[in-house]
Amino acid sequence: MELAVPASLKALHESLHATLQRATREPARTGEAARKLLRLLERHIAREQAFALPVLSLLPALARGEDAPGLQAVPRLLEQLAEERASLVEAYRGIRVEARALAAAAEADGRAEYLGVVEDLLMYARLAEEVLYPAAPVAGEVIRRRAGPTKS
Repeated sequence: MELAVPASLKALHESLHATLQRATREPARTGEAARKLLRLLERHIAREQAFALPVLSLLPALARGEDAPGLQAVPRLLEQLAEERASLVEAYRGIRVEARALAAAAEADGRAEYLGVVEDLLMYARLAEEVLYPAAPVAGEVIRRRAGPTKS
């Protein structure tokens, strides 16, 4: 069984995307800033969903002390996360810059309805860096310990 991104994170990604997609249709600076931000965010979210977040779907079962389906995919995903975590975090620097540019443009254009998505996106970036990315390797370690010693 293939691991999936937790539904709550997927819904959050979809909500951010939908609001930014709507902002791209705005005229002037707001639309331009939203298009730039959305291009960065779409690439980044695709990478997160490919390897950084699926392991997190195992957390509820692990917390209950249960085995979870999809464990065979965990080592590969964690290896990729270890290799690319720094670039994921670095990508948020650019996303933050573009998100702040969208906030400035929206404010200048009188489109305050887009300030909330900027706040949500900045908070999500912190959540990813401080909680989500560190939680995946911790889940992997729990899985490894429960599996016991490896046989050579």
